[in-house]
This record gives sequence, C-alpha cells and structure tokens, in this order.
Amino acid sequence: MIEEAFPWCAEHSDALASLFRSYTARKRALGVIDLDDLLLFWRAGRDPDAGARWRRLDHVLVDEYQDVNELQVAVVAALAGTAPP
Repeated sequence: MIEEAFPWCAEHSDALASLFRSYTARKRALGVIDLDDLLLFWRAGRDPDAGARWRRLDHVLVDEYQDVNELQVAVVAALAGTAPP
C-alpha cells in the first residue's frame, strides 16, 4: 500500500510500521479507540442496536465534524441516541 499510495514514504516503511504498532498498543493499554477503530468495529458488527451498547462511553470526540462521511454521521448519531441530521 505504501508503494502504491504513498511512494515518498517507502523508505520509512519499517519506522511507520513500528509507529502504528506502538500506537495500537497504546490505545489498547489506555482502553480507547480512535475513529477508524470505531468505524471498523461498527461495520464488522453490522448490528443496528450497537449504538445503544456503545452509549456507555463517557465521551466521543469528533474532530473536524464538517469532514465526516455518511457512515461516520450515522455512527455518531447512534451513539448520541438521535436520528442523523
């Protein structure tokens, strides 16, 4: 993927892989997920009631909300217990 989409980063692929592994380990250690994780887990579950179970989260930070896509809006709306705008 790096060579196809980001060829200018190819020489740093080992360092990037290490960074991503560390980032994932840190998220697990802290018990947090980022938006990519949320979308992957959400789609993998394909459960219409998933929002209700996920509402136990204390906070959901959506940075750059103006740039989210339709799936992301639906996820945030389900977490909030509201209909998408």
